[in-house]
Amino acid sequence: MNGVKKLTNSDYILVKAKDSNIAELINLLVLMPDEANTIYPPYNKQVGARYIKGLISQELVLLLFKEQKIVGTVGGSISRWWWSESKMLFNTFFFVKEEHRTYDNAKKLIMGFNQIAEKNLVPLIMGTSDAKDMERKDMLFEKLGFRKIGGQYGIGV
Repeated sequence: MNGVKKLTNSDYILVKAKDSNIAELINLLVLMPDEANTIYPPYNKQVGARYIKGLISQELVLLLFKEQKIVGTVGGSISRWWWSESKMLFNTFFFVKEEHRTYDNAKKLIMGFNQIAEKNLVPLIMGTSDAKDMERKDMLFEKLGFRKIGGQYGIGV
């Protein structure tokens, strides 16, 4: 996935993020908490930009473009299981603008992220924290070959 990868039968292009994408990416990601059924802390763009810059330097952020605008993204970290030396890739964010949310676009981002996991020889763990439309999300991940491995619960969020 070096550079730009054109996807067949689509006006959407999947690319690895670059530092030059950070400002536009942050402006996309600040929309995410507004759609969630969760109370997130206030969004600090500078803190977010520093964090994302680190992920980009590790090539752990993908962007979905349409007409030269970012319409979707997935990014995360490679970390160890707390009890093991074995590592995993887990998503920190996965977001597609509402008007671009289709199975094909979600699949492009998720399976592209899976290619990063495979390249690094680690499993991929994907999750969601917005608590909305969980049945549909469960079906998406199941259709893509994922198995459900738990859930998340919160208090005060």
